[in-house]
Amino acid sequence: MKYLILTKMRAPMLLANVLKFVLIGLIFTGCKKGNQQLDTMQTTATPKLTIESTACGCWIAGTNQDNNQIEAYDTTTTVTWGTPKWSFAPTTARGYSSTAEIPLWGGPTDVKLRNTTVFSGYSQVIVTAGGRLATIAAYPSGNKLWTVGYSATAPQVDIHSTEILPNGNIALASAGRNWVRVYASAPSAPNHSTFSEFSLGSAHAVLWDPSIQRLWVIGWLPINSANYWDPLNQVITALQDTGTAANPGLKEDINYRAILPGKYGHEISPYYYDNNKLWVAVQVDNTDTNKGVYIFDKTTKTFTPVSGAANRNFVKGVGNQPAGTIVEIRPKSAGGTGEDSWQNDTVKFYSHNGTFMYNRIKPGAKFYKVKVFDPDYQ
Repeated sequence: MKYLILTKMRAPMLLANVLKFVLIGLIFTGCKKGNQQLDTMQTTATPKLTIESTACGCWIAGTNQDNNQIEAYDTTTTVTWGTPKWSFAPTTARGYSSTAEIPLWGGPTDVKLRNTTVFSGYSQVIVTAGGRLATIAAYPSGNKLWTVGYSATAPQVDIHSTEILPNGNIALASAGRNWVRVYASAPSAPNHSTFSEFSLGSAHAVLWDPSIQRLWVIGWLPINSANYWDPLNQVITALQDTGTAANPGLKEDINYRAILPGKYGHEISPYYYDNNKLWVAVQVDNTDTNKGVYIFDKTTKTFTPVSGAANRNFVKGVGNQPAGTIVEIRPKSAGGTGEDSWQNDTVKFYSHNGTFMYNRIKPGAKFYKVKVFDPDYQ
């Protein structure tokens, strides 16, 4: 359930001159182009501080690298999760090729559920990636709508994040090949080879922001030096789609660029329900290596460390549920080696002020990332 009630976590949400709340009743639903250009003369778009209110069952979706499935769970159940409420992997029954597509899938890294009206006959889709395959699929059927596959040529593509733009085009962040791309996947002109690319070292996250009509990204840019390890090169920034559905274009809107307060950005998520904020996670804070989770203010471009026990290092996924509960996944052996250095079977939940509340465990699972399974961008 999603509803419009201010909590301590959500305030201040709206500017005084746009404060007009209508209490919403509860709703129940369970071609490549040249690289980036810097446009320092752009006018910064003012966030539209309104709230989408699609009902959300508040399930948590995890990328389970044990069985190579996307799995959604109900957090109101007992501590130990059993059968998922919904799951996805590409299969022939869902329209995926047994030779050209399914073999490319494995080790899923991200998933987002989105409302859409551009794919005929469907009102919601998922966008996800694993191994060398990225796909858009109908929800809840999981039937294939669009895919793109990649070669095994080194470096591996290593897609870390996926998003779908309102026009139906897919955005992908490749940590291995150091780019963010938007492909012409829109049903009006579906194409696997037409895309626009923005060079971004160790690209780890993409998130569409309808309030400013930009794509948030996180990664590395040679701003201060050519050294990847330079903390002044670690950024969150926003890309503008300057093209069309059939011929996408990407350039950085430098007005939104901010230097991260820590090294190696990992995650950007919507901060429900304040459209002027985002969740941001880095590997380690620059001054306290035990921490790395922040609330980013889009207007001031400042980072506020999350309070309490929720501020941990090496967090791979973070978000919040409607009631304000913070959801996080962190590897079993953060900073270690092997699969446990990026996977865990335990998802932790915190109150809005960062106080630990409870765990949810899927024994044997190897979750890389978890997401609040909410179809709204914000």
